[in-house]
Amino acid sequence: MCCIKAGEMKSLVFLSAHKVVSDHLSLRSALEFIPSELYPVLFKAAFLYQKPLVLHDLVHRWPFPVLNIQKVLKKCKHCEQDLIAEKPNKLCLQAAILGLVAYTKDAVKEDRNSYSRYTLLNGWTDFCRDVSNIM
Repeated sequence: MCCIKAGEMKSLVFLSAHKVVSDHLSLRSALEFIPSELYPVLFKAAFLYQKPLVLHDLVHRWPFPVLNIQKVLKKCKHCEQDLIAEKPNKLCLQAAILGLVAYTKDAVKEDRNSYSRYTLLNGWTDFCRDVSNIM
């Protein structure tokens, strides 16, 4: 399933990300080998093509201290589509939130840096407020 509309440009990186997120099991087994720089474009591709299991896994293993969903879903050099301006898919949002819950549980178990956990959670606060206004 490809959702490229006339006039919308997507980079080769984004088209490759679409292919990667289309196979959840392969992505899941390869996540530890995927460079952290690709996580945002994979997240956007998974969100655009409604891949909730992939979103959950990406958020669960998010390599950065902050996940700014508004920034990740906005128009970028890889995809001209501004997904934050569109009504978000509820299943994708739920999957991302469950991924955050899994991330937080693992962080508590592993006693990760509490600041890192706080900044990731803090990034979600603004997003959840914005989403509640859209829905």
